Amino acid sequence: ANLPLNMNLAAYLKKHEITQSDFARRVGCTQGRIAQLIDGNIPSMPLAMKIAKETGGSVSLGSWGKAEQKAA
Repeated sequence: ANLPLNMNLAAYLKKHEITQSDFARRVGCTQGRIAQLIDGNIPSMPLAMKIAKETGGSVSLGSWGKAEQKAA
């Protein structure tokens, strides 16, 4: 399947119909933390790496905040 590169987390969860709570369990954090990330918080490197792995690279390390800086 051709997934768009650098999807944000909210788009990924919606596309795959995954709840914040379920995704939080998969990556080992709280649902509240996932909500913060969706609101624009930037994850720690270990969490960002777990998210990239869990999403098969759809939500890559480059999708956290850096994309906006490059576009500016």
